[in-house]
Amino acid sequence: MLSKVIQRNFASKIMAGSTNNKKDSAGRRLGIKRWGKAEVRKGDIIAKQRGYKWHPGNNVHSGNDHTIHASVEGVVVWSKDRYAYKKRSRIHVIPQETPNRQFPSPAPFAYHPELYPELAEMNPTPYEFLIPRSSKKRTRSPRSLGCSVVANPSLEETGYLDVSKLIDSERFAQHRGFAYEKQDPALLEDF
Repeated sequence: MLSKVIQRNFASKIMAGSTNNKKDSAGRRLGIKRWGKAEVRKGDIIAKQRGYKWHPGNNVHSGNDHTIHASVEGVVVWSKDRYAYKKRSRIHVIPQETPNRQFPSPAPFAYHPELYPELAEMNPTPYEFLIPRSSKKRTRSPRSLGCSVVANPSLEETGYLDVSKLIDSERFAQHRGFAYEKQDPALLEDF
């Protein structure tokens, strides 16, 4: 009897279980989209839901998936059904014209001074504003390279130009390792 219990416990530890819960779908982005006394336009989504958690009220309609849309332009208002058996939350829209906050106000109109000189006196005063310019790109080597003497050396069989043959070895040694920064510029003027 004891050996069967031990065998059962041992077998349960060896066997691995399987599961079908390996997939996960993206969230549906449900919830309230316009809070408080938000300004809405016709057709704006106020709340997305599955089932009626929030019920449609005045100037509001719901879609096939229980999404609540505004039927008119106005301001969102919430209420509770006080005297109903079930205390339901309702969403209403109070119709009113909301200001246009989506686009910037247009530039002031100005009359052409030659075509309408008497009306051009009422034009707004012009003002100057700075146009942002892109910053100049940094140059890595501010010194410009150039030469004062053009030589016609003969290329040997290697195909490389030997600079030490163009100038004497003393001046060639000066120029190695940016030595011209350390030397007296008067010595290098005759180069």
